[in-house]
Amino acid sequence: MIDMYTRPGCSRCVVLKNFLRSQGVEYKEYIIDEDVTRDEVVAKFPGVTSLPIVVYKSVLTDSDALMLKLKETNI
Repeated sequence: MIDMYTRPGCSRCVVLKNFLRSQGVEYKEYIIDEDVTRDEVVAKFPGVTSLPIVVYKSVLTDSDALMLKLKETNI
């Protein structure tokens, strides 16, 4: 399962969501300031400064790295 922390207006978030939908990959989206507070995200992911924040198989990863991995594994 993929957990994704996003914010409205985030272009990288839109790119990742569109990619995942096009591949038929399910994900859980947490919208910052709607589903979770900014403080909760900062506490959970200290030092992370860019969006989307992506957790794949319980590991924090970069959205570009995730898309590449999914393309390579044909998921």
